[in-house]
Amino acid sequence: MKNRTVSYIYLATGILSFAYYVALKCANFSFVPSFAECWLLLSAILIVAFVFIHKRSAEKKYCFLEPCKKWIRNIVKITLSFCALIAVVNLIFICTPTSSKKEIETDYLILLGGGINQDGTLAATPRKRLEKAAEYLKEHTKTTIIVTGGKGRFAPCAEAPVLAKNLVELGVDSSRILEEDKARDTIQNFSYSAEIISKKENVSLEKVLKEPVTVVTSGFHLRRAMRLAKRMGFENIQGVAAKTPAVYVVNCYCREICSYIKLNLRIFLTGKPCLLVE
Repeated sequence: MKNRTVSYIYLATGILSFAYYVALKCANFSFVPSFAECWLLLSAILIVAFVFIHKRSAEKKYCFLEPCKKWIRNIVKITLSFCALIAVVNLIFICTPTSSKKEIETDYLILLGGGINQDGTLAATPRKRLEKAAEYLKEHTKTTIIVTGGKGRFAPCAEAPVLAKNLVELGVDSSRILEEDKARDTIQNFSYSAEIISKKENVSLEKVLKEPVTVVTSGFHLRRAMRLAKRMGFENIQGVAAKTPAVYVVNCYCREICSYIKLNLRIFLTGKPCLLVE
């Protein structure tokens, strides 16, 4: 009876996982592989588990390997519990990004890209970041924005020019926009942006890293972005969080947990990323 109950829980969760995958695809259909496919994979695993457990429960056959199977199940439970604990701890950090107690006036704002669609349009999440940046620029008229994002593996073009174009459409003067169109990840976003500021102001990287800078990104990404920036040497950086479209919240936070764990492992094993200027 217990096994049947567990099997139905697997089935229900598998159906929900598949429904969420469909919702993500309906919100932004694309043939390009993404983290969303994990929900489809999870759904398949859970439904197969349901069929297997349900069938075994119905047959009520005893196997001489049952004690061994119980031992294996206990190992699996302990492993999954440990993974869940690690995930929860990282999620707590992700949900509590460091922020300045008082807003600092900055000359530069770095807008972190989040990907574009195959037709060259902005995806929903970076669109929210863009709108938040435009809102910030309207309130801080002396701030110059650096839009960041190079050409992704499946993207038709670099993201930075697309962000710049959309900012202009939102009423931001093009003279206030600088483009960083080479970066492939957040580390490069900050590195290349620092170089752009250094060249424009004709100052050293050391001075750029000491000056106050604002970064705009999604709320789920802010903690990792701020941590990366500080490890790279930005001494006075403040973050501004953009909202995430409701349908993407679960997917984005689950993906961010994986990314944050990966970052922790990278720092532990290699010590990178490190200071831009030693």
